[in-house]
Amino acid sequence: MNVIEPANVTPSVYETTANGNTASFNIGFNPQIKEALTVTIDGIVQPLSVYSINTTANTITFDSNPANGELVRVVTMYTTINPYYLQYLPFFKLVLAISLQN
Repeated sequence: MNVIEPANVTPSVYETTANGNTASFNIGFNPQIKEALTVTIDGIVQPLSVYSINTTANTITFDSNPANGELVRVVTMYTTINPYYLQYLPFFKLVLAISLQN
């Protein structure tokens, strides 16, 4: 049976205090895809619909400027996992469940 090794995961975190005049922030790392980010403003998780990302410029741009003094935080988890294995994940879960029953 093939074994999936644990992935090396490295968190990347960007934090800044908004000045009320800026909607776009250079986060200092490649955001890759929106779905891989956790974005908060003053601790409130922001929906994907209120910001966009630019993977070339490493920026996040909000639809409206965060207010002066609000904490903007962007977090992602990079991994070296081979995405090839992800398509087989349901199979591996089934094999694991059967193995645990025996």
